[in-house]
Amino acid sequence: MTTKQFSEAMNYMDDELITEAITYKRKKNAWQKWAAMAACLCLVIVGALAYHGTDRQPVNSDLLVINEAESVMSVDMDVQVTSLSKLPHDVWMSVLEEFRGAVGVTYEEFIAKIPNNFECCNFCSLSIPGYKDADLRDEYRLHDYVFEYRSKSGGELTIAICPYEEPLRDCFIECDDPQQSEINGVPVVVYGYQGSFMVQFSYENINYDIETSNISLEELENLLTAIVK
Repeated sequence: MTTKQFSEAMNYMDDELITEAITYKRKKNAWQKWAAMAACLCLVIVGALAYHGTDRQPVNSDLLVINEAESVMSVDMDVQVTSLSKLPHDVWMSVLEEFRGAVGVTYEEFIAKIPNNFECCNFCSLSIPGYKDADLRDEYRLHDYVFEYRSKSGGELTIAICPYEEPLRDCFIECDDPQQSEINGVPVVVYGYQGSFMVQFSYENINYDIETSNISLEELENLLTAIVK
């Protein structure tokens, strides 16, 4: 990630969180009050990000160019995480309506793209604080939808999507001049780090950020090809 992107991401953090702990007041609306989980990550932590998986080095395939990350640093940002799984029917209908309005496709259309060897185990949203100059310290606005999957072989997959800019990332990848791959004409950047893959691309007005653990290169190719048809 470039210095400019790092600086922009840091703007989402409250300056006072660096020097003191702040207890937030959770934003309330018609469906979030039913959420199974809501949390605010209030501490800024920079350190090496540990990934599960083997220590094998990334290997390019005929389809993908894997950029080997020199290092990956983690930063916990001030975000509200809301689980959208196992909601009452009327609340779930509101979530689906909001999803379609934000992303431009239905929830069913989106998840139908994911190969059958992956099973969705969690669906949540990430919200960020309102703009500081609007004095909205206690207000949060939706930024990303996040899907967490497990594969039949024990791998893990996280897909974050945002319709208007890159999804939030709690880690920053150090890789000079990364090369692009191309999936059905769509530019894709793939990073490899300690046996894991991190993928960034935009397709049909949706920005994707994908992280994997214990997923093979072939499985990753199949996933990206299924999304970018």
